[in-house]
Amino acid sequence: MTEAEMKFNDAATQFGLAMAHHHDEEVVRSCINAVIDHGRSVTFVMQSESGAAGCPLRDWYDDQMRMLLASTQGGLLRFFNDRRVYTTHIGVVRPRLMLAEATHVKRNGVALPVSGDTTVKWYRFEGVREYIPTDNSGGAFRLCEQYLGLLRGLLDGWLAKRAELGIH
Repeated sequence: MTEAEMKFNDAATQFGLAMAHHHDEEVVRSCINAVIDHGRSVTFVMQSESGAAGCPLRDWYDDQMRMLLASTQGGLLRFFNDRRVYTTHIGVVRPRLMLAEATHVKRNGVALPVSGDTTVKWYRFEGVREYIPTDNSGGAFRLCEQYLGLLRGLLDGWLAKRAELGIH
């Protein structure tokens, strides 16, 4: 297992802990900050494990990062990078606990039944629209899941390229 894979697993573990302890704001905050830190470390470690500039794996990695940053997912990468800078050097990222009375709930476009006293609780990142200028609620769990999915795809491609180049 590569170091980049281990960093990814650390990020995914912290995300799982945040989800499992959604009722505890302190645990969620701590785990979300760890997801941010470990997630960004995945790309740093992957870059380091790719070799020096000019090596075929490093060239592949650099091209992939350029394409990702220029794609519709670039805002998500920039958002999490800026949050990593904040949580590492400045302070603590604090997803805000949101509560709302649910009157209509849809999952994948399908209406779900809602009882009279249904309160929805979620955690929201501030400042998301600066990076992702769509109608984005800033849901911390959803954005972390998207970020981890993006990292997983990059990591899988990187692992495939390593195998193609005969790097073990």
